[in-house]
Amino acid sequence: MKPGVLVISHGSREKGWVSLVDEAVQQLASRMDIPVVASYLELVEGRLIQDGITTLEDQGVTDIVVIPLFVSSGSTHMDEIAYAIGAKPVPDMETDLGPFQVQARVHFGSPMDDDPTIAAMVWDKVRALSTDGAGGYSTRRTWKQA
Repeated sequence: MKPGVLVISHGSREKGWVSLVDEAVQQLASRMDIPVVASYLELVEGRLIQDGITTLEDQGVTDIVVIPLFVSSGSTHMDEIAYAIGAKPVPDMETDLGPFQVQARVHFGSPMDDDPTIAAMVWDKVRALSTDGAGGYSTRRTWKQA
């Protein structure tokens, strides 16, 4: 058994956004002794989900731990990705995403959902916008300034 990690994110035309995801995944990879690959649902040519699967399997990975980098399990993307990667036999709703070619065993993780870390991140952003620094409700900065 040789495990590997496939982190799946949505994808973006914004290169800066893709770089942020890549940097986070690289930080994870630097702490692990197994292959870790970032892949994208769409918009990042050469880095799509099938590309990530192929990269891991070419390194001899037999078990792929799939980590969906999505905030909510309610996203329709979660259903279609789980189906396409073979974690479920049929999708719950119509999808354009067909099955991927996967030889390895797939261990499908869950998105962040209501993880307390999400609440803390949102609070940090809101607190930074407050006028009194303690997280009060009135703000002087506009969304463009934030």
